[in-house]
Amino acid sequence: MSLLSFSFELLHNVFLTVLTILISGLALITITYRNHNPNHKNLPPGPPGWPVIGNLFQLTNSGKQFFEYVDDLRKIYGPILTLRLGTRTLIIISDANLAHEALIERGAQFATRPIETPTRKIFSSSEITVHSAMYGPVWRSLRRNMVQNMLTSNRIKEFSVARKSAMDKLIERIKSEASDNEGLVWVLKNTRYAAFCVLLDLCFGVEMEEESIEKMDLMMTAILNAVNPELHDYLPLLTPFNYRERNRALKLRRELVDFVVGFIEKRRTAIRSESSSSSFSYLDTLFDLETTPSNEDLVTLCSEFLNAGTDTTGAAIEWGIAELISNPEIQSRLYDEIKSTVGDCPVEDKDVGKMVFLQGVVKELLRLHPPTYFTLSHGVTEPTTLSGYNIPVGVNVEFYLPGISEDPNIWSDPKKFDPDRFVSGKEEADMTGVAGVKMMPFGVGRRICPGMGMAMVHVSLMIARMVQEFEWSAYPPESEVDFAGKLVFAVVMKKPLRALRKPEKKKLSKKMSLLSFSPTSINISPSLSYTILTILVSFSLLLILTRKSSNSKRVKLPPGPPGWPVVGNLFQFARSGKQFYEYVDDLRKKYGPIFTLRMGSRTMIIISDSTLAHDVLIQRGPMFATRPKENPTRTIFSSNTFTVNASVYGPVWRSLRRNMVQNMLSSTRFKEFGSLRQSAMDKLAERVKSEANSNDGLVWVLRNARFAAFCILLEMCFGIEMDEESILGMDMMMKKVLITIDPRLDDYLPILALFYSKERKKALEVRREQVDFVVKFIERRRRAIANPGSDKTASSFSYLDTLFDLKIEGRKTMPSNEELVTLCSEFLNGGTDTTGTAIEWGIAQLIANPEIQSRLYDEIKSTVGDSPVEEKDVDKMVYLQAFVKEILRKHPPTYFTLTHSVTEPTKVGGYDVPVGINVEFYLPGINEDPKIWSNPKKFDPDRFVSGKEDADITGVTGVKMMPFGVGRRICPGLSMATVHVHLMLAKMVQEFEWSGYPAGSEIDFAGKLEFTVVMKKPLRAMVKPRV
Repeated sequence: MSLLSFSFELLHNVFLTVLTILISGLALITITYRNHNPNHKNLPPGPPGWPVIGNLFQLTNSGKQFFEYVDDLRKIYGPILTLRLGTRTLIIISDANLAHEALIERGAQFATRPIETPTRKIFSSSEITVHSAMYGPVWRSLRRNMVQNMLTSNRIKEFSVARKSAMDKLIERIKSEASDNEGLVWVLKNTRYAAFCVLLDLCFGVEMEEESIEKMDLMMTAILNAVNPELHDYLPLLTPFNYRERNRALKLRRELVDFVVGFIEKRRTAIRSESSSSSFSYLDTLFDLETTPSNEDLVTLCSEFLNAGTDTTGAAIEWGIAELISNPEIQSRLYDEIKSTVGDCPVEDKDVGKMVFLQGVVKELLRLHPPTYFTLSHGVTEPTTLSGYNIPVGVNVEFYLPGISEDPNIWSDPKKFDPDRFVSGKEEADMTGVAGVKMMPFGVGRRICPGMGMAMVHVSLMIARMVQEFEWSAYPPESEVDFAGKLVFAVVMKKPLRALRKPEKKKLSKKMSLLSFSPTSINISPSLSYTILTILVSFSLLLILTRKSSNSKRVKLPPGPPGWPVVGNLFQFARSGKQFYEYVDDLRKKYGPIFTLRMGSRTMIIISDSTLAHDVLIQRGPMFATRPKENPTRTIFSSNTFTVNASVYGPVWRSLRRNMVQNMLSSTRFKEFGSLRQSAMDKLAERVKSEANSNDGLVWVLRNARFAAFCILLEMCFGIEMDEESILGMDMMMKKVLITIDPRLDDYLPILALFYSKERKKALEVRREQVDFVVKFIERRRRAIANPGSDKTASSFSYLDTLFDLKIEGRKTMPSNEELVTLCSEFLNGGTDTTGTAIEWGIAQLIANPEIQSRLYDEIKSTVGDSPVEEKDVDKMVYLQAFVKEILRKHPPTYFTLTHSVTEPTKVGGYDVPVGINVEFYLPGINEDPKIWSNPKKFDPDRFVSGKEDADITGVTGVKMMPFGVGRRICPGLSMATVHVHLMLAKMVQEFEWSGYPAGSEIDFAGKLEFTVVMKKPLRAMVKPRV
């Protein structure tokens, strides 16, 4: 902490005392100044001061905070100036080039510290800390230990569980406080507490009760208050008048040592007895230092560790939430990135690096709101000069950060909070300062804060979780945030931020059908409601007349709930508060296996009967083989329905499907990718092991399974090897697209399209971003084909190869780059989430049914012994095949097939089906029909083993389950998907024994419809390697 974090409240009697001393020593002072040390001549310019006290009274009389006073002075005296505060001379630098010269180019010369005040020496064990130690062997030993043994990237990762736990507690604290205060919360108090809890765990490695945590926090805060500069720190001749303050400091130090030593000894005992729940802590590194520190020194080092990262992190989050409230578009964009990266899973450490905009937000936050306005004070090891001025030994060299981070010569529009300056690449800054100093929130050079990497993780993770979980708004509502700051232990908001929070709307992501929406996706503001009402009233007469004039022409649709004019059943659905599939499930019980729903301008006929499904999709397949008109946003991303799934029944569809089935997914071609799948399975097992080792056996199931499936499909699609960054970038891009095509209200009420112009503009931007990103890999594959051997990672064949020269019936041109992007995206999206979710449901059932897990493992063991499971082994495993089939029956990839439509008017079940109608198939109505299945709610693979029940999933011999659709529009990747699911499940059961988390808990089998049907509560499971 810098000596500059002070304020002066001089009482009248103190002033008189000082004045008396000044007069008494006037002659001596005059002589002293005449014979002044020559090194103190030619200092940088600055305001003239009084004898002895220098500029102290001018500062006090200004009525300003110190940083405000300095900011005014630098406008007068320039980027390097001198201030005299009593006996301390400060040289204050606010120029990026001078900072780089002093701290980087001549780092060793400016790497020491000035002499500490007497009070600070009490709490620093006479400068035995990383921050306060003089440049020399003590500092090198302490810093080396902290950096190499505690703050390496690998070591920081080891504490991810502690961070995850602290983040979960933070969210619960905010929820609790908000529920008690009508949504109102104190931001700094909660974020500071979360940061403190993380650091406590990292420091001591022992569990503390809530009471102990609070007492430790109070003790740390008391220390910071005690070391706050007083007048005698600048005028040592007043020290006798402050003996009481010194005695209080000594007493506080004794209390601190007595309290903290208890936890130090607890850690020592835990290490000796090997009974600690934490495998490592900062204390452990201190016990083993070459020169063993005393208990008092250990207390000092632990206090430094806690204080350095608590208030700085807490304050950074407070400023961050304030900026998100003031810039709701940034808050919304950040939420979208989080959602596209992790879906509904909680953000974790490893996710942060994938979020480009989050990193831009955090970097901009540290630029505009650094943890402190000044770096820790520097001193020089020998007299030197800087910018032509003398810098004597013993002078405090201070760096004023806003002068650099808000310099208009460096930054465009520097006062504006603009994360895009970093995202776009138009502006950049190396926070270590090596490549040039443009911002230095953690200092730069030899004395750069060693905890910078950890701090960035904590700030990024905390902001991500708080935005993921809550939507933040100002209090009072519509008020502007006051961005005035004050310098305490860190730079905090002068008016502490109280904010209103409400749980973040869980934006729906993903589904290739228009049925993946919920009531919460229909957000209607009062003004929009009024507009809709006006439109409804305006159209009422026209609708009545239209109905009267068309009675003779009216078709006989299946029954269904009566709807409103224009909007149909939209509002009824929205008011139900249910997910769409739940709403449909209720209606079918009332209206039967075929009924009608009107969703705005879209009419849906929903079928949930196996006989009707067979009649429609198998016996009359061509008639029901087309697709309804897509909404405008989907058309952007499908290149005007230029995909296998979206194209209407006709020559384009035939060309695309024939190419995929014959040239990519034939059994012969599929076998060529066997080694790729085997490699992906091995990597999956290693990922699971690694995650389990880092989290005491605990793993996220969907995330690992989904990543394995995605990696396989990437290589099959592009035929080139991608690094981890490219894979994650591609995955994030695909998710972003799926979120963008999420159904909106104007998809059902096109008359409202004018109100969604911003959303359309955003969709076009995402599309451009997608094309720009993917085309790079398409061109790389082109070059690899044109120049054999030029790309050593290129495989012999890929899906792209079949598309480059693809001839489309009725077209003379080959697919454009944009169309290639569309087809590649379809290939990746079609098999990633479906496979991942199937594995998640499968593992969940194995945990819930340990006897099934045991039986499946026995079959694998008896088939392959200790050899890894391979594709050729899967066909021999009867029980594995039955298990997968039962997963697909009980947990189909989606609740609805992709939407069908008819090529000409027809009838089904005695009802009319007009052209343009959406024909939907509700799969649970078939998969769980008690007329077809015995005990359909039970998960029972034996129903397929015994032969008493069976089902042809192609539907040709009869429809009993249709997880991939049936008929002409059956998923062309059915065979590939089932191979992937079989192989992945077999590998995961062969390698690991799976159990629930927490131990003994029951699996929650509630689902929700996103792009696929996922577990409402994402599955975390305990794994135990079998070998």
